[in-house]
Amino acid sequence: MPGKIVGGELLSTVNMMRRHIYNNRMEIDDPRNHPTSTQEWFLVYIVQRVDRQDVFQKDLETQFNIRGSTATEILKAMERKGLIFREPLPENKRAKRIILTPKGRQICEENRRRIMTIENRLLAGFEKEEIAQLLEYLTRMQENMM
Repeated sequence: MPGKIVGGELLSTVNMMRRHIYNNRMEIDDPRNHPTSTQEWFLVYIVQRVDRQDVFQKDLETQFNIRGSTATEILKAMERKGLIFREPLPENKRAKRIILTPKGRQICEENRRRIMTIENRLLAGFEKEEIAQLLEYLTRMQENMM
């Protein structure tokens, strides 16, 4: 099949972004305590909202289009690493809001700086209208996959 395949190009772009974002992350004595790239994306999502509204597992499932069981395992690992804790609501013990620990906030801030550096590099030379159009195309692609 001649030409490029859009899905392959998207995957290649994501892989390049991850490599650039996570190559120079901070060192921790025990690397097992460092968040995975997925956990770091969860941290970014949480920190953007946690000061304005409660964040729950369901929010992460929706945002990242993942199953409940996947979100549960990621959040459990994040708790073991000391990045978050889950606090039951007084009125509904089954509902647990996600709270960032100081360690989680620190890692998130470092991660945010790396992501913005790569975002700026990724979009260098694009006009605002082109970026808006690209985002529209990506949203349509995601909707097509639902």
